[in-house]
Amino acid sequence: LAMFAAKDRLEALEAIGRNELRQRIESTVYDVLTSYYLTVQLNKGLLVQREGLRISRERLAIIEAGQRIGTASGLAAVQARLDLSADSAALLDLMQQHAIAGTRLNTLLGRPPEDPITVGAEIPATEEMELAAVLEKARGGNTVLQQARYEQLLADVTVRELKGALFPRIDVFGNYGYTRSTSAVGFLQSNTAIGPDYGLRVSVPLFRGLQANRAVEVAKVTREMADIATDQALLQLEKQVLDAWTAYTTARDRVALETDNLRGIRTQVDIALETYRLGSITAIELREVQNGLIAAENRLLLAQYEAKRAELELKWLAGELL
Repeated sequence: LAMFAAKDRLEALEAIGRNELRQRIESTVYDVLTSYYLTVQLNKGLLVQREGLRISRERLAIIEAGQRIGTASGLAAVQARLDLSADSAALLDLMQQHAIAGTRLNTLLGRPPEDPITVGAEIPATEEMELAAVLEKARGGNTVLQQARYEQLLADVTVRELKGALFPRIDVFGNYGYTRSTSAVGFLQSNTAIGPDYGLRVSVPLFRGLQANRAVEVAKVTREMADIATDQALLQLEKQVLDAWTAYTTARDRVALETDNLRGIRTQVDIALETYRLGSITAIELREVQNGLIAAENRLLLAQYEAKRAELELKWLAGELL
């Protein structure tokens, strides 16, 4: 009994090792993909900020042209330069974030940090997913839950192995021998022996019984703790799936909302800039429209990134990231 239990224990340890390796690979893949999409988001953010900077430059050019013909005040020019400076500083901050994200992505990919990184132009749309299917796959394929189950199996096998040590042990032995001996004196000058030798050996653990029983009781407690840990791992997994699902659906709704909003805002910016050129709106009104565009673009980019990250997390929890 102990021999078979020992074999099962080694198989459980092998399964635990393979599962730990898969966990590390999944974690690395998740980090790489989220870093990649963050870099894409920041790349798009740079384009948005540069567009805002272009509007600020055009606004300053309009004011300076108005100053030359006496239709714009010096105060308006000062404010336009301040806004242009603020937009330039925001662009520099974003460029720094983009550089840091690219360096981290290179490091995760095992590339030199200073190598240039090329990413896609857009964050792909999220896949259609169903909560019930994700939960079902997570209960069967999540590596953290699998690890708890393997630990539970190992604890059970350990109990069986220790119990097996309490039973009598039977060893079978056998051999085949040939011997020849000679003597120079005496009546028996030579002797030859040939043939098999076999038998059974029985060993009974009489003196280690108390120690073995104590080890079995400790192993049973460990098994009960492993059972509880498995139940807790399942509950924690279901919570993580529900949290990620909430983030996934919320981000998708925000993507749809911000996409609709941007269609009107982009048209409004073009109209506002031309209206400002004609003097029909103030610089403050133009700035509000400009800031509204940048904020809406950034909200859309953030929602797209969060939706993709939540999708990746759901796949990770379901064991389908690889």
